[in-house]
Amino acid sequence: MSTPMQEWKEYSKFLSEKITNHLTPVLRKDVFGRSLYHVSTNPKIPVFIPQVSARTLDDEDVRVPRICTAPTLLACFVGYGALWADFYSGKKDSGKWTIYDFDFELAFLAGKKLLPDQRSTDEHWLITYSRKTGEYRPTKVGLIKAVACKSRKVGETMVNDIEFVVDVRKDSIYWSADHELKRGYWHIVVSNWIDGNTKDRLKSTQHTVTAIDRKQYDQLAGEKLSMLAFEKPLSADWGL
Repeated sequence: MSTPMQEWKEYSKFLSEKITNHLTPVLRKDVFGRSLYHVSTNPKIPVFIPQVSARTLDDEDVRVPRICTAPTLLACFVGYGALWADFYSGKKDSGKWTIYDFDFELAFLAGKKLLPDQRSTDEHWLITYSRKTGEYRPTKVGLIKAVACKSRKVGETMVNDIEFVVDVRKDSIYWSADHELKRGYWHIVVSNWIDGNTKDRLKSTQHTVTAIDRKQYDQLAGEKLSMLAFEKPLSADWGL
């Protein structure tokens, strides 16, 4: 039986070197946390089929069908192009995402020529390289909701504090490389989220991560309570 690496080697013979020279295969054991996640406002996706997203960057490759994933929830949102659109959509479940987990053997890191912002988003691709990878059946492992946001202008830059609650339904999920969320309910405030600057967002944002109980989660998720509502924006004292 062929290994995933062998399957990729055989499949890659049919692809242009302009693609294969800029794709690095990564075994699951070498992925941080050994898990890859995708967040979606659609809670009923039974299967994912690699395709090209409608929200690619202007200079991002559109030849490689893929499922965009990341090893942490923070990285999912850094690479996600519709955070604010979802949050301010006005729909009943606006700002609410299902967390999907994948069973995979091989993921791919795209080089700068295929994905210019990969280093700043930690995006990993799941692609088709064999018969069994034509589709990926996910497992729903949690819910995450943005419940509040406070913005302040620093010079010409808009800086945001975003409040999330997370319902973790597996043994653990990484919010970031430094914050592991065990099964249960969590309250997270992300500070210093700078609009238009994804380059350093994984490192420049600060995170306050707190375990909460189900009652607190329901209150926050139902927008009946917000920690940010009681915080004074730092810029209020700066005259900005």
